[in-house]
Amino acid sequence: MALGHKMRFAIFVALASLLAAALEAYQLHRIQIFDRAIRDGSALTLNGDLPYEVLFAKAYYLDRAGKHQEALSIYQRVINEGGARLATAAKYNSANVNLREALSKRGSQAPGEALPLVELAKQGYREVLRADNGNWDARYNLERALVLVPEKEEKESESKPQAGEREFTTMKSSTLGLP
Repeated sequence: MALGHKMRFAIFVALASLLAAALEAYQLHRIQIFDRAIRDGSALTLNGDLPYEVLFAKAYYLDRAGKHQEALSIYQRVINEGGARLATAAKYNSANVNLREALSKRGSQAPGEALPLVELAKQGYREVLRADNGNWDARYNLERALVLVPEKEEKESESKPQAGEREFTTMKSSTLGLP
């Protein structure tokens, strides 16, 4: 007995629906695993192709564990590939890592290493503020970084003559031996 076209189509639709439900259940299970890993800190142990939210959490936990360079590397990947919302948060966290490192190096045996880290932190906070000028945490931390290493103030252009502007009027007079 041959199945009619309508019956075959109904079986196909039922199988497709079952497959879609199974795929959705798998994705939900995977999200629950990632959520649990983010909450309990086991995101550190996860490897492979991870969602950017999990990478962000992994970088956060690496920073807390004192592995600052690894954290900065992962934050940079999130900045480059993770979308605008996560990129802004990763820039903020990267700037925080740099500022904390600068503060720790200021009191260490290599205080000269602090200056570039503060500059990187200031740059990061400014990028965050360009994306979200209402981010008061970034604004506060930028102010803190500016207290550590103030910006060099540019002197007004009027106080310094431009090249060639006053050369002849400021020359000492001398005679060339002509009457």
